[in-house]
Amino acid sequence: MCGRYFISEETEKDIRRIAARLDLDIDWSAKGDIYPSQKAAVLSAMPGGGGLYASDMGWGFPMAGNPRAGDQGERKAAGGRLLINARAETALQKPLFSASVLGRRIAIPAAGFYEWDKAGDKVSFFMPEQATIYLAGFYQIFGTDPRFVILTRAANECMAPVHDRMPLILPERELCDWIYEDGKTGEYLRYEGAHLSRKQEFRQMSLFDL
Repeated sequence: MCGRYFISEETEKDIRRIAARLDLDIDWSAKGDIYPSQKAAVLSAMPGGGGLYASDMGWGFPMAGNPRAGDQGERKAAGGRLLINARAETALQKPLFSASVLGRRIAIPAAGFYEWDKAGDKVSFFMPEQATIYLAGFYQIFGTDPRFVILTRAANECMAPVHDRMPLILPERELCDWIYEDGKTGEYLRYEGAHLSRKQEFRQMSLFDL
């Protein structure tokens, strides 16, 4: 599962470097953690085709009026319950997701993401050799509001000690193919997990923990 990620100044620089067009209404001075329900920068197909289009979308599909999606990631946010993750292994079989996965794929730029271990300690995951990682996702339009979900896969050896799921991470060189090449969608949904580094943030113990 991916329930929070973070961005940095380098995230913004990389978006501006690789996007052919930008249509962003984001306060980049407020860099840091991105939570479900917040708007965030995503990369999608350019209207009319060709290149990557950077825009902002809300994170999470509203659950009201939608069927439950089984074992997908769900999170309670200010606007109600949101569906924030979808399993890559089953996304094409889920009626709520299949059309979007086939025709509205995106990449979500991030400096890294967080997960919490069984002791409740926060762990950050990132790639030290590159400033930005790209999380695979897709979007739907709710009214006039585009909203996105992050795809997850089974954890690899880097992630497994902390959690059994991780975001589906794509190399930068594969972003255009992921977004534009419909025939490769199934192949990318089986993409192996990226090798990540992690940093542990330990809780401060109190007398109530003893």
